[in-house]
Amino acid sequence: MVRCGCTELLVLWLHDNKFTSFDGLGALVKLQKLHLGNNEIAGTMEPLRGCGQIEELHLHQNKISSMAGVGSLAMLRVLNLERNELSGDLQPMRGCVSLKVCNLKLNAQLGGDMSPLGGCPAIEEAYFHTVSYTH
Repeated sequence: MVRCGCTELLVLWLHDNKFTSFDGLGALVKLQKLHLGNNEIAGTMEPLRGCGQIEELHLHQNKISSMAGVGSLAMLRVLNLERNELSGDLQPMRGCVSLKVCNLKLNAQLGGDMSPLGGCPAIEEAYFHTVSYTH
């Protein structure tokens, strides 16, 4: 997807394109804000593990199927995964200790219990419309 030597890049806005993967983004180790909404990205978030400084991640309206890898983003404050194809549970979020805003709306196959949010002590806003969960 992105192949460049932009190692000092802090903000990347690639909204509304036809990107299908996160390939190459893990090398952007200083990246703080990533906007990839309204693309065709599928799979997991594992390739973003190298982006340890990321604070805002806007991935709404893609085809992402798993949050695997998101827990490694300890600096993450804002996560928007609205309108994806997420399935499974919230376990991958346990490591998101800085997360304040989480939008997982309209991911009908996502579910399970909400206890993994206990691993997100800074959470202030959480949106789960059309997500199946238990208390």
